[in-house]
Amino acid sequence: MIFECRMRRAGMVCLGSTTRTMKNPWAPAAACAASSMAQESSGENMDRSKPRALATGRSWWLLPLLLYLAAIAPAGLLQARAQPDSNGFITLDCGLPGPSYVDGTTNLTYHPDDAFTDAGEKHNISQTEYKMLFGSLRSFPDGKRNCYTLQSLTAGNKYLIRANFMYGNYDGLNKPPDFDLYIGVNFWQTVDGWTQEGAALTWEAIVTVPDNFVQVCLVKTSDTTPFISGLELRPLKSSMYPQVNATQGLSFLRRYNLGVTDNYVRNMSFSSLNGDISPTFANLTAVQYINLSYNNLTGTIPDVLSQLPSLTTLDLTGNNLSGSIPPGLRKKIQDGVLKIKYDNNPNLCTHGDSCTTTKEKSRLGIYIAVPVAVTLLVVSVIVLVFLLKRKRKDDAHSSLQLQNRRFTYKELEMATKNFRNVIGQGGFGKVYHGSLEDDTQVAVKMPSKSSPKQVMEQFLMEAQILTRIHHKNLISLIGYCKDEKHVALVYEYMSKGNLEYHIKEQNLTWRQRVQIALESAQGLEYLHKGCNPPLIHRDVKTANILLNEKLEAKVADFGISKAFNLDKCSTYVSTENVVGTRGYLDPEYHATMRLTRKSDVFSFGVVLLELITGKPAILPAPDFISIIQWTSRRLRCGEIESVVDERMNGDHDINSIWKAANVARDCTAPTSTERPTMTDVVAQLQECLVLEEARAGVDTGNSGDLNSNYSTNANTANASQRSAAFEMVEMMDTGPATR
Repeated sequence: MIFECRMRRAGMVCLGSTTRTMKNPWAPAAACAASSMAQESSGENMDRSKPRALATGRSWWLLPLLLYLAAIAPAGLLQARAQPDSNGFITLDCGLPGPSYVDGTTNLTYHPDDAFTDAGEKHNISQTEYKMLFGSLRSFPDGKRNCYTLQSLTAGNKYLIRANFMYGNYDGLNKPPDFDLYIGVNFWQTVDGWTQEGAALTWEAIVTVPDNFVQVCLVKTSDTTPFISGLELRPLKSSMYPQVNATQGLSFLRRYNLGVTDNYVRNMSFSSLNGDISPTFANLTAVQYINLSYNNLTGTIPDVLSQLPSLTTLDLTGNNLSGSIPPGLRKKIQDGVLKIKYDNNPNLCTHGDSCTTTKEKSRLGIYIAVPVAVTLLVVSVIVLVFLLKRKRKDDAHSSLQLQNRRFTYKELEMATKNFRNVIGQGGFGKVYHGSLEDDTQVAVKMPSKSSPKQVMEQFLMEAQILTRIHHKNLISLIGYCKDEKHVALVYEYMSKGNLEYHIKEQNLTWRQRVQIALESAQGLEYLHKGCNPPLIHRDVKTANILLNEKLEAKVADFGISKAFNLDKCSTYVSTENVVGTRGYLDPEYHATMRLTRKSDVFSFGVVLLELITGKPAILPAPDFISIIQWTSRRLRCGEIESVVDERMNGDHDINSIWKAANVARDCTAPTSTERPTMTDVVAQLQECLVLEEARAGVDTGNSGDLNSNYSTNANTANASQRSAAFEMVEMMDTGPATR
């Protein structure tokens, strides 16, 4: 499911830094385009009057006619080529020197742009991973304004226009340009903000065209040269994007890919939706969760929603709905198969056909609730003051209930040489390297003085967790400091830093990578099975896997971990907020706020893909796609070497790589029931390590030391026989409250 954020401004077709109101903002654009086309058709042949004057006699008309036919012949050929295809698409690879080609992924045909503009120069980008669209470009060193004319459109229709740019240092100046984009005479977007030489930028707009053509123009605003890599146009249905009309358009803001599952209609809350709820929701027969909260929806709730067989949750909070809840939905609520939220809809009738609105009901509640609330507030303040006074008398040590060594702040100052050497930094504060009196190397984690209350709570939660968990693949807590002014945690020192740095900067062998993956999995398995109650880490990522001088892996950072209550015999924990890190966040947890141990399994699958490919969880360019999606695209044909980190130089057992890739595929399945347990993952990775050690001739006689503390179930053996075909589910996960 793709979710788009688009920015809207009144009075403009495409949006910029300024706005203006006009009845028909395309009128000047049409006039400008007509003038431009007139100049193009006449400027090149301004001297026709001279040969016409030289012709005399009966054949005076012959020479002008021949000149006219010669002039319109190439124009006619270009006009024939400058047309949309049978789908109404225009797809241009700007500066393309050769013939048209078909993109192997999208099956779209990309054409040269010669027929759409007569200005500019063609260039190639010599070094780029994206050889298709971004392998060439057209620059415009001459003139202040250069335009593409897209013709044979349908007047009054809506179109999406997309412009693509990749600088790639094509001119050798190492100076990415900045310039403006216009649609006709209306400002669209300033092209700038290049983060690196190989970065790509894409800008989109959705507009209604009043004529059968539209112009996209590049306007020079500095001493740099405008350019473009690709230009695309797509027709849209008139029912789409109702905000777009003759006087108003939409400009692209951001797009999220939340996966291909249709079980949830998700990040539709707070989406500025208005009007009635569409009855076409009845077509989503597999949907389980619809969240339309905090929009501006009006009208009644359609009864067709009761026809959705799988719907379990409907959230309509914070709209302007009216009428009553339909009978079909009321029956589902009474039967216990549907949960509906409808608070903050003041005109909605909540009790059948009685039509007593929540606004009317709330009046009596206010009369009763206000005095009660005031009384409770006064009592609460009195109790709070009493508790604070009592707390000050208690020993500060009791709140943590730690059994480890307690350091004074002075001792930590001496150990860290007055907090001189910073080895880490995050939202909580800083981590310092230190040395105790017996030369034990430590890492001292201290929150900043300005840390919010939430960070302090996470800090203390981590301390409490680390006092009761002990495993060779989990970071160890040596001690702590807590007085009236200072709080600090003292950990064992991991000299090699985190795994994120090593994947990015160091050349790890495949054996080292699979060993690190196995040890990390063993640490997570202990949290899930060896702790009572079990713990869910919630922030498994390469930055939270630390390595010591022997490259032994230990999982760290337990500030947002969550414990199960085994007495409830539940398979999940409900949370009020979704927390985690973008790129690693379980899409099922993101959609339902139901946290399971399989949420850690999903995040670990992303870590395993990073170890295999050497790439980050979110690839930065050109489309900011997830590593899951990137890997899936390249393994559909079974070519494992196309995703393996080339820095390993082929020094690995291919069967070991395939097995690890299958483990990653299973871990990142879209639903938790399809994912293995961490015990299964440990068993699979042990086999990966054995295969690699056998290839390298390593003595595996002591491989028993790698075994988990817990036995595997019968399904583990079957899991190892899964097909090597890598059919990864594509998804791009972004979550709120990322860390």
